[in-house]
Amino acid sequence: MLENLNWEMGLISIFIIVIGVVFGIKTIRELREKKKGLTIEDERSRKVKLVAGARAFQASIWFMFILMWLVNVLEIIKIGIEQIFGVAILGMGIVFGVCWLWANRQDV
Repeated sequence: MLENLNWEMGLISIFIIVIGVVFGIKTIRELREKKKGLTIEDERSRKVKLVAGARAFQASIWFMFILMWLVNVLEIIKIGIEQIFGVAILGMGIVFGVCWLWANRQDV
């Protein structure tokens, strides 16, 4: 039990550090651009966020349905409720990231 807890805590710590670094870099970049007098968000970036958010919402609903089906109906994945919520939240974040990358490369 303790070995799994240490492994999970290490993974969570790494994830939190990565998220902090990404947001720190983004904040520093926005502050530099604002200092130069550039606009932080234009019409295209707003549209990309809107399209990515809509697609991510649809994909996240399907992701949740499939996750619950695998856990409850097929019983393929044997994890507890706390882990299900963690996997769901992490999965939705990844889905949004993929949708944002897709929408950013499209001609929106």
